[in-house]
Amino acid sequence: MNEAAPVPRSGARFAVEYHLSGTETEARAKAEALCLDQTVELPDELVPAGMIREQILGRLESFRRLNADRYEATISFPTKLLTGDCAQLLNITFGIASLKPGIRVGRLHLPDPLVQSWPGSRFGREGLRGLVNIHHRPLVCGVLKPLGLSFSDLADLAYQLVLGGLDLVKDDQGLSDHPFCPFEERVTRCAEAVAKANRVTGRRCLYVPHVSGPWEAMHRRCLFAKKAGAGGVLICPGLTGFDSLHDTAQDEAIALPV
Repeated sequence: MNEAAPVPRSGARFAVEYHLSGTETEARAKAEALCLDQTVELPDELVPAGMIREQILGRLESFRRLNADRYEATISFPTKLLTGDCAQLLNITFGIASLKPGIRVGRLHLPDPLVQSWPGSRFGREGLRGLVNIHHRPLVCGVLKPLGLSFSDLADLAYQLVLGGLDLVKDDQGLSDHPFCPFEERVTRCAEAVAKANRVTGRRCLYVPHVSGPWEAMHRRCLFAKKAGAGGVLICPGLTGFDSLHDTAQDEAIALPV
């Protein structure tokens, strides 16, 4: 194996750079184990000859030292293992590996056809700046809190925050659909308060409600927020799943910054 082998770029395989801690012997053993664990999850002696060994197993493409006790291993995997969703990409990239110490994903190399499957954010940094019409300084965001306030109190707070010159006002991520602060009432009142304050200041502050929850509820909340005049939505993807984040960002019926 060439210690400085180039990363495969063909459509047949994609590559992951792993950072591995330990001695060279320990790091190389981790790299070789990743080729098995991230695909067939079997001991090498149990992997059958033929297509599985030749096409499915991960391949150690390069291995190099980064410093005294850290190494980088580039491992390629067949793109046929992917299914077009974030869950499977993360599973193959950092599934079993995430359960073991001393292993970190450093970089992911995807062929162009795969990159096109994940187009990224709808607006991006410059798009968001365009919405608030602020291009030459950091954006300032305020948070509606503490948890326990009524929707009327939160709307009053949102109004004052906008008058104070903020660019974005978002829900605290602890806000959901509570008996003391129902989602629809909160979003309606806060969106109205932000719009009212914008008319006073002449600026374009955005209100961003928190919508995380089960997929059906989250999608319904996003649609309601859009109709109510929200300027974006806040999602906690570690709780809802990365595919829910992707699907929300690409949904034409929502079409808001996420």
